[in-house]
Amino acid sequence: MKDVCRQGINGPIWALIAYDSGSYQIPVKRNDETQTTRQRLIEAILDGQLSDGGWDIASSSGDADMTGMALQALAPYYLKTADKIDEVDQAVLDRVKSAVDKGLTLISSIQEGDGGFSSMGGRSSESCCQIIVALSSLRIDLKTDKRFIKRGTYCTGRVVVLLRWQWRLLPYRWRGRDKLYGNGAGILRYDSL
Repeated sequence: MKDVCRQGINGPIWALIAYDSGSYQIPVKRNDETQTTRQRLIEAILDGQLSDGGWDIASSSGDADMTGMALQALAPYYLKTADKIDEVDQAVLDRVKSAVDKGLTLISSIQEGDGGFSSMGGRSSESCCQIIVALSSLRIDLKTDKRFIKRGTYCTGRVVVLLRWQWRLLPYRWRGRDKLYGNGAGILRYDSL
């Protein structure tokens, strides 16, 4: 578990997403280190929630990207659809419900007027995509849920606008006129659509 948490909240989030993506068994540790379990991964994510209801890797206020990732990881436990839900105590599942509800409140409050989201001080399609995947994982309809419609616009509209602008700049620009990056985040944009 120590290795999983070494890079901060990112580790438990993506470990849980990866293990749950195929209902994989978590390998058993053969040394003194604390055994990684689904419950411990969930508890690490819950313990990383900030007072405003969001998550972030380095700040004291919730970030769209990290909050979206955390909501994706917790979604199967919130909906009680996880294949391995029996590995998690009811008290932890109760905490998941509360944490996800607070995270959704934060996401709604930080959503921008055009339906988009920012992360680390800049607007990006990646931030919108993390939220689209998170809300879809929670079975929230972006087109009808009033919490996520701002001035008649929802975040998929912002992604389409950014994609049109960024498409000609392939492989990918994270924010506006930032330097070019590889196409990994492009995969996230397609996944969200």
